[in-house]
Amino acid sequence: MFTRDEVIEAMEQCLSEKEGEILSARWGVDNGIPVKVEELKESYGITIKQMRDIEKRVSQYIRSR
Repeated sequence: MFTRDEVIEAMEQCLSEKEGEILSARWGVDNGIPVKVEELKESYGITIKQMRDIEKRVSQYIRSR
């Protein structure tokens, strides 16, 4: 898995502010408590596919470094 610092750097470099908030909540970056995709769908109005796309972009960014 990725370190917290890697994730934060990747979020800053390749995501919009909203996408960063979503991923931060999903992975529990700020408080260590990950949020379920279903809850994010309700809060942010995103689809599961959009969530996967955000996660994929961050993962690809970290792996490319």
